[in-house]
This record gives sequence, structure tokens and C-alpha cells, in this order.
Amino acid sequence: MSELDVKGGCLVLLAALLWLSNLAEGGCSAKCCKGRDPTCSSTDWRMDRVFGTCFCDETCKLIGDCCYGYTQECPAQSCTVSEWSPWSGCALQCKPTYRVRIRSIEREPKNGGDPCPALEEKAGCLEYINYQGQYCAHTHGPAFITTLEYNKERRKRDLSTESDAAGYSI
Repeated sequence: MSELDVKGGCLVLLAALLWLSNLAEGGCSAKCCKGRDPTCSSTDWRMDRVFGTCFCDETCKLIGDCCYGYTQECPAQSCTVSEWSPWSGCALQCKPTYRVRIRSIEREPKNGGDPCPALEEKAGCLEYINYQGQYCAHTHGPAFITTLEYNKERRKRDLSTESDAAGYSI
């Protein structure tokens, strides 16, 4: 075996060791950063099959510069919220008004997970008896009906004609 073969073999071995050490530190292992963080990077294969600088932050999916293992190392976690609270009482007595129920965020979304849903919900209501136990709201009918979303305008519909709704009375 010649001296040149030994030196060539050593160079190949050295290159392989450097490549393996890069694999051990590359990728997103133990790196999952919030938002856009230029320091949250590595040198590894990217999802677009280019070897070089890649990122492990939440914005990398949007930009397209994630490290290849990003989705496995930093899985998307959707927002989770608590159960709805009980409905509050009506905001005012003896007048058409609204009631409210709320819920809170238990876990913020991470790594491109689904955003949080609405945390407050309102519905129309009317209390017919005040805090003193006296009947009130005499001017309102026996039933108070609201749309599903309180204080939003209802769609206007054309009144149907007799030919449109034969057999139905309006």
C-alpha cells in the first residue's frame, strides 16, 4: 500500500467523521423556536432538498426554509381551550339584552397548529322578573326570540307570493 493511498484513506475517513458529526448536531433536535428566529437555525438538509442553512422556527413553513426533520421534531400543536363557563344572567333586567359565556386558553398553538377559537359567546335574553321578585317586561311578548348571533343584522328576505308558497299562509 502506498503512502498516497494511506493519506487518501485518512482524508476520506476524516470527511466521513466530519459529516457524521454534522448529522449529530444538524436538524431540529431540541430546537423548536417561536415566531421568526434567525438564531434558530442549523446546517442540514432542507425540506426543498437543498443542503445548507435551514430553520426550526414557526415561520419556516411559511417561508419554505425548514430543516428536513422539522415536522417530526416540532409537531404542530393546535390551540386548546377550556369548556364554556355557565351562561351569565341577562345584562339588564326587564329589557331585551344579552348574556355571556366565556372560556380560556389552556395551550397556545405551536409550530403552525390551528389558532384558538372564539373565547366569548353572546346570546339574547330577557328576564321577566326583577331581583325583588316582581313581574316586569310587560311590553314584551311571552317569548323573546333572537338570532343565533346577538346584535347582528338578520338577512332580509323578499315576501313570498301566493304562487311561491301554495298551501302556506304568511
